[in-house]
Amino acid sequence: MAAVRGFLAGAGARAWLVGGALRDLLMGREPHDLDLVTPGEPAALARRFAGSIGGSFFTMSEEFMTCRVVAPEGGANWDFSRMRGAGIEDDLRERDFTVNAMALELPEGEALTDPLGGGADLAAGRLAPVSEDVFAHDPLRLLRAVRLEKTTGLIIDDALARRIRASASMAGQPAPERIFAELGQLLAAPGTAAAVRRLDALGLLSVLLPEVTALKGVMQNEYHHLDVFGHTLANSEALDRIITDPSAFFPERAAQLQERMQGRAAGGAGWKL
Repeated sequence: MAAVRGFLAGAGARAWLVGGALRDLLMGREPHDLDLVTPGEPAALARRFAGSIGGSFFTMSEEFMTCRVVAPEGGANWDFSRMRGAGIEDDLRERDFTVNAMALELPEGEALTDPLGGGADLAAGRLAPVSEDVFAHDPLRLLRAVRLEKTTGLIIDDALARRIRASASMAGQPAPERIFAELGQLLAAPGTAAAVRRLDALGLLSVLLPEVTALKGVMQNEYHHLDVFGHTLANSEALDRIITDPSAFFPERAAQLQERMQGRAAGGAGWKL
């Protein structure tokens, strides 16, 4: 945060910190990915910032004019995007949930721009959509709502749950890689089984993972007291406990297990997934 503030001040430029990074800061969390909105074309500014920190630069989306700067040592990203609409409030109204629709002007701004009541929703601990057609604009937000509930503790209330169920059939429309990215964060340990149950309760599991839904009612022999669906979730809960605290199960190999789990398991999937 300090790096980009200093750069913008020195460059005589301005941008707005938005989205999950600002939400996390307001929740007392340290964000690793910062989303910045600029009033003009973002590429030149992002390139200059990358040069100032010795980081790397690449274009993520030409359609949405989004560029990413990656810190030289890794572990931190800055995404620069062009502002949508005539001003920052127009941009915020295009977002998904009110807690992600706040902005802080940089480098010197201190007052939040919060046209949709995101601060009040954050204080109340709830997720609220910015508009009634939020899922029609991007059906990936159906899955993102469940992921945010798990990772931030913000609650999907009954009204939002009804809206998700009514739109659940659209959940498979986004590109597979976008769905995988959200599922990867949602299903990573701990709390995997609870996340699957939440997807099921909201009508999303049968759309996104129909093979898992098909396990319901598949009975096993007399040595099993659960159907295959329940058994799979019980197995996942046991794995969660092992992954979270391997020393409780394998004290002599805990250090080796912890080291191995720091790497990647397959492709973009980590061991917690």
